[in-house]
Amino acid sequence: MDNEKLAEAELKQKLVVNEPTSLADKPIDVAESDTCAETDAPTEGCPNSFQTRGKKEPALIPVKPKPRGEQKPPVPAAVRKARNLYIAIALTTTLIGVVIAPLAWSAWTMLKFAHPESKGVEFFLQPKERSKERADDWRDKMRHLIVQASKMPKPPSSKLATGYGDPRVGHKALTLLLEKKFDELNKLFADASTNRVEHRTGSELRDDLLKALSDPGDIQGPYWQERLALLQQWADFKPESATPHIVLADFYIHYAWNARGSGWAAQVKEWQWKLFKDRLYLSTEQLEKALKFGTPSPEWFAVAQVNILGAGNREDRHLFESITKLGNKFYPNYVPIYLNKVYYLQPRWYGDGLEWVDYVARQADAVGGTEGDKLYARMVNKVAHLYNNLYEEAPKLNKKRVERGNELLDKQFGGVK
Repeated sequence: MDNEKLAEAELKQKLVVNEPTSLADKPIDVAESDTCAETDAPTEGCPNSFQTRGKKEPALIPVKPKPRGEQKPPVPAAVRKARNLYIAIALTTTLIGVVIAPLAWSAWTMLKFAHPESKGVEFFLQPKERSKERADDWRDKMRHLIVQASKMPKPPSSKLATGYGDPRVGHKALTLLLEKKFDELNKLFADASTNRVEHRTGSELRDDLLKALSDPGDIQGPYWQERLALLQQWADFKPESATPHIVLADFYIHYAWNARGSGWAAQVKEWQWKLFKDRLYLSTEQLEKALKFGTPSPEWFAVAQVNILGAGNREDRHLFESITKLGNKFYPNYVPIYLNKVYYLQPRWYGDGLEWVDYVARQADAVGGTEGDKLYARMVNKVAHLYNNLYEEAPKLNKKRVERGNELLDKQFGGVK
């Protein structure tokens, strides 16, 4: 018995001696040693890490293992439907805002502003024959206008005063239109007709007023529609006056070119051609309304020329020639009629080669003297920007006469361009 107690005491003593007193005395696993040797990061279980060095390892909290096959509870059907509905609404809203809304706005704008007197979508659904019918109607109407104008009494001759193209005059006219002071606006045009003032280029004060009102100069549809509405109100307010109709006729020409663009014919799309031709037809209707008030004014002929240039083709040149001849007869000293003819005769339009050079010389010779030289220079100046080297491309031009005419214009207008 004593021997058994003695053996048990010796065994306990050995266990106490062999028990490690610190983490450093613990045996280190080879894999653990390699991992801890690679880094000094605070890795749990590494005796050399700065978190565990010299400290006892914290007791591990046992985690209850998740039973195999356990899953989250199923989402109720009502919740799934609500979630899917929310996602669908969000995606639909995004699609409408990013894609559908801009397309719808563009389509609505095109329908609204495509044709001032159109019937909405019906305008775009017309058959192709519509263009030919409209062109034939335009020719018939223009022939009728020329016949009517030729029967009008010739107006008395009037003298021209020298002016310098004050831009404030156009601004004043536009202000009167915006403020709907139509009586004052009519008086402004009447004064410009009675007291004709010409500029160096050959245009007159009344032309400045016309341009200020007829060309908004903006590519956005709403601006054109606002201007059109004001001009129509003017025409309704002054039913006894031809002036609002002449301005409307010029407006529709600018509006037509706004739809067509300034590119070459091959670059113009079909819908642009439709708008272009239809608006020029509306311009012709306004010229017809203006003619009901008696002898047409000088700018009536100028607007009719530009109308024919856009709406017609080479087969309609006789219409342009007739309106030009009639305008020269009524107003021989109204220069814009000559300038429009020179532009019409350019090869890019309806002229043959350099026939415009012969026209310039012929008209200037008909006027004669210093006035003929000034007219010669003005007509050449009108188209000079269309050529890279004017006198090489048009060698028949009389350069000395152009210089002489410009010197006379400089003297008359004080060098103002």
